[in-house]
Amino acid sequence: MARQKDKGFQRMDMSQAFFDKSEQELNALRTSVATTLQNDMLRLVEEELHSDLVLTNGTDSVKAHRSILQCRHCWKDEWVSRNSHPTFSTIEVKGKTSAQLRSFIR
Repeated sequence: MARQKDKGFQRMDMSQAFFDKSEQELNALRTSVATTLQNDMLRLVEEELHSDLVLTNGTDSVKAHRSILQCRHCWKDEWVSRNSHPTFSTIEVKGKTSAQLRSFIR
């Protein structure tokens, strides 16, 4: 009988070890997916892939993604000119340099 209790204890240790290992794997997977998504989003912005919006200051223009900008609170910032409607494909942003426009979309 003593042996059966020992085996039961050993099984509990194995299941805890399995649980710990599965938690580590899950955390590694989460980190991997988050890193991949971050890199993909950065690539969309940097390479201007599939952009559906152009921000311009009158002389310079920057391609952007409407869905990314709409997720941010700054989409309704006062420096987006009031006469630009968010459904237009080009939005004029007055008084900002090209570098500031690029910083805005990142």
